Amino acid sequence: MLGRGRIDLAIVYCSGKARFAKLNPALSLLAFPPELTVGPQYGLAVMTAARPEAMLLALTILSPSGQKILASNGFRPVTMPDSR
Repeated sequence: MLGRGRIDLAIVYCSGKARFAKLNPALSLLAFPPELTVGPQYGLAVMTAARPEAMLLALTILSPSGQKILASNGFRPVTMPDSR
């Protein structure tokens, strides 16, 4: 719809802005001012009965290289949770 000029405005996740920019290079992509930025909150959980690969994936996502990949796609960095 946006690429065809059928809508005037779209609110998108920061992680999707590169895709929208490709739809139409003439688009103006603007960030919300800080007082309006609420952003989604994501969670990550590994079930106790999960295969070991699930924990490896979670640790990779939380690693510095995983955080770098997420940041390059518009996600805010996170840290390892406190052990409780």
